[in-house]
Amino acid sequence: MNRIKGLQSLLYVNFRIRKKYKVDTVVLKWPNKPISSSTLHKWISGDRPFPVDQLAHLCIATEDTEYLEYYCDQCGYTLMPKIKDKATAKMFAKMVMVMQSAIDWRNGE
Repeated sequence: MNRIKGLQSLLYVNFRIRKKYKVDTVVLKWPNKPISSSTLHKWISGDRPFPVDQLAHLCIATEDTEYLEYYCDQCGYTLMPKIKDKATAKMFAKMVMVMQSAIDWRNGE
């Protein structure tokens, strides 16, 4: 087995160690173009690099955003739920302004 790191280490831990997901179940839930069990096994074991373009499909198939959160965190971003109504959007905009003001104050701006 190759040295596993990054996102694939998270796959390995969740599928093999914690047994959080079953490969056969995830493969059946894979959206759009299905993948084979052997392909998913190769991604989990680190024998093949996990393609980033499959990240959304992985989150949908596992019904878990942990992988997307991990990827975003590595890029310096964070996830937030999609805002579906104007009232929530306004509240969020105010919250962001308050947070930005606090950051500016802390930085002496």
